Amino acid sequence: MGETIEALTLDRKHHTIYTLGMIYCETMLKGKGSYNNALKIVEHLGKHLTEPIHEITPQPLESSPTRSWASAIK
Repeated sequence: MGETIEALTLDRKHHTIYTLGMIYCETMLKGKGSYNNALKIVEHLGKHLTEPIHEITPQPLESSPTRSWASAIK
């Protein structure tokens, strides 16, 4: 587990939805019933929201130069 978290955070100045989600799953949900479901959600969101988390806004794509998190969950 430690190697997984280290690999996710190594050489990253800014976290993504994927890196934060995986860290949360590995540290808080490992061994619990919700772990596999949470992994699926993290993987899905990570495919669509690849930019650093601080660049993601709640604004629609048409009015924002950065991606909206809402467009990824449709």
